[in-house]
Amino acid sequence: MNIFIYKNDHDRDKIAVIDFSQSIILNTRLTEIGDFEIKIPLINEDILQYIQLGYFVRASYDNSKWYVIREIERNMDNENGNYLIFRGEEIKSLLTQRLVIGQINLNGTIENNFESLLHDVEFVDDYKFNQGIYLLARDTDTTTYDFQFDFEILYNAFKTVADRGNYYFTVDCPHDLRLILFKAVETNNIVFSQAFNNILSFNEKINTYDFCNRAVVVGEGSGTAKKYQLVTTSETNKNMFFFQKVDATEISSNSGVITQTEYNNFLKNQGESYINANNIKKIYEMQVDTRMYSFPNDFDIGYKVKIVNPINGEILTALVTEVTEKWDDNGYICEPKFEILNN
Repeated sequence: MNIFIYKNDHDRDKIAVIDFSQSIILNTRLTEIGDFEIKIPLINEDILQYIQLGYFVRASYDNSKWYVIREIERNMDNENGNYLIFRGEEIKSLLTQRLVIGQINLNGTIENNFESLLHDVEFVDDYKFNQGIYLLARDTDTTTYDFQFDFEILYNAFKTVADRGNYYFTVDCPHDLRLILFKAVETNNIVFSQAFNNILSFNEKINTYDFCNRAVVVGEGSGTAKKYQLVTTSETNKNMFFFQKVDATEISSNSGVITQTEYNNFLKNQGESYINANNIKKIYEMQVDTRMYSFPNDFDIGYKVKIVNPINGEILTALVTEVTEKWDDNGYICEPKFEILNN
């Protein structure tokens, strides 16, 4: 597998092709930031001028993901030879390098709120990225949500907004940076089953260690004037009431500038997000054989696939949350991870 190196600038010049890697590991994640590691023999030190911190890398196949170099390691070894390892993250990690400056209050659809956050970066000359960044929303709806961010990391703000509407986002780099907002992709033709000999191992367990279905979201104020919202689900069995305190004291009404209704909506959003993230956990661990399907052409991060539970035959809908690709002397391996949705 060849690796392409690009400058991190508006022209997106491809400056080098590496065709002599000893090992390549590319990891992509749906809700977190993936990473990579590439090891090459250090035969010609001229290559060092092309492998620089902040430069972009991607594999040579179509639709491959983009990464940014964060670390470079040189090794001098009399026994194993000299080699270079460079590591980094998916380019959506660039969003962790910017802050929401000051406070921003949002009231709009998920797409509108993304646009508002992006506006804070793109319209400040000393703050924008080296190249343009624009939003591509593949799925839209009309539900509005209230958010408040105060000197928040831009990536975290995007993640909070996306999580609230069951959206995901990534960054692509065809020329300018492209922030892609999307929902899970339905697919019916990707199936992992013992009948197809593509399930290698399967394990399931269930727990309530972190479960919460009653959130007391505590906001600003003190004493009897402290503001809070109780956010609940429809559960009626009191033995199944799991209360948790959610700290939202950083949310401010700005001494009445934010209306009480808006402020309460901010608190409710915090509580609903917390409850959604802390459902009863049914945990599945499995290994699958992906040779029937090609990543990322047949399936990709954010795709829904089918898994036939070998324990009871139940058809499970699984969200692809992470994929690790490896190339080395032993060949190619593709290892996906899943989140089961109908549990």
